[in-house]
Amino acid sequence: MNALPAVAVALLLVACGDASSPVATGPSPSRGQVSLGSRSGKVAAFPCSQCHAQVDPAVVAGGQTKKHAVALAHGPLACTTCHEPGDMDRLRLAAGGTTSFDTVHALCGQCHVEKARAWAFGAHGKSIGGWSGPRQRFVCTDCHSPHAPALPMVVAKPAPVPPRRRPQRRAPMTRPTEPDRDRRGFLKLLGLGTAAAAASTTTACSTDWDRFFQKHYKEMTPVDKALVFARLEAEGKARAGRPVKIGDPPPVEGAAFAFAISLSLCNGNRACVYACVEENNQGRDPAIQYIKVVELDRGTLDPEKGDLYYEGEVPKPGKVYLPMQCNQCDDPPCVKVCPVEATWKERDGIVVIDYDWCIGCRYCMAACPYEARRFNFTEPKIPAREINPHQGYLSNRPRPRGVVEKCHFCLHRTRLGNNPACMEACTTGARKFGDLNDPTSEVAQILKEKRVFVLREELATHPRVFYYFD
Repeated sequence: MNALPAVAVALLLVACGDASSPVATGPSPSRGQVSLGSRSGKVAAFPCSQCHAQVDPAVVAGGQTKKHAVALAHGPLACTTCHEPGDMDRLRLAAGGTTSFDTVHALCGQCHVEKARAWAFGAHGKSIGGWSGPRQRFVCTDCHSPHAPALPMVVAKPAPVPPRRRPQRRAPMTRPTEPDRDRRGFLKLLGLGTAAAAASTTTACSTDWDRFFQKHYKEMTPVDKALVFARLEAEGKARAGRPVKIGDPPPVEGAAFAFAISLSLCNGNRACVYACVEENNQGRDPAIQYIKVVELDRGTLDPEKGDLYYEGEVPKPGKVYLPMQCNQCDDPPCVKVCPVEATWKERDGIVVIDYDWCIGCRYCMAACPYEARRFNFTEPKIPAREINPHQGYLSNRPRPRGVVEKCHFCLHRTRLGNNPACMEACTTGARKFGDLNDPTSEVAQILKEKRVFVLREELATHPRVFYYFD
């Protein structure tokens, strides 16, 4: 018989006939396996004697059976290359000794360590769970079929913004047929109010009054916030067609949140971009994204020389991918230029915006050296079924026309101990998030052990998004 393709881990065989030595099945993985297919598509026929001492001759035809046939693509190896002959639940290591299915990365890492880079922490170092709580590490068989572990081709999602186009000529201004619903229009019409109109105020007018004359976030009392949040939840329910909850988690005392991003692991698939859009209720038309990924030639880290609209299979040879977003600077220039103090830095280092206080002057956009802020020129359009109902007042609640928005480190998640959406979506484990003031956090360890750098260091904004190479 020709050399047998290998069985990597968790090979589950069912006895064919009356076998004197049935094969024990391994433990089920924590997540359902996803069969990724075989490169060759071949089906192997194993001789019964490979696993069974005796079989019913009537079951065997020509000394072989395909009762256990399975698509394999793992090299010319036999079952016992990976499995202990006397105990199929134990995996054999080349250096001697055995290991269990819970530490299957010790087996797979013997050949794939260069691709995975972090087998000691499970497949590709990826984990789920809170930045301040327990994490669940993935093992190889949680995502890969042990018999055909080949990964499918990774293709970058479409560019998050359309290619640069010549700006269209703005239509001439015309007198609106209805009173403006923005702050400026409301103030213009305020002088036309009369006592009779005030006596016949409707609920809609009362809502407008509350919206345009509500206090700055920092000046609102708990009672003020309760009234504002109730109004926003009612408006959100009408828009989304289901209940919406507005939260306001306070800053985490003593924390200094930061990102550490491995440019060796990032492959430019833009999964973080789309996860951020969905989590933070960003407009779909026109498209607004807080994160942009730039494709650069290896050897340069100048975003001005990169390609924001790359397409096709990634990663490309000779390329490196640079994710960019708000850097939550310790000395943010955007805060200094805001004429109405609509943006400020909170105690845990997150720079936030009071969307109801922003006047849309865009001074902050001009001051930001990272091009991290976005402006809503029109009313953002989000399909009702895609609206995230779990919202924060200073984070991901839908924004109105005429205001600036940006990344806020998913404060409605991170202040409750969870990870940002972009980190959860990262398929390569390139993103790490945590508290710099906690010496046990991953980001603190990375800053201690790796040679990290920041963008535009010469401007002395002291960013909290760090980059490094493994």
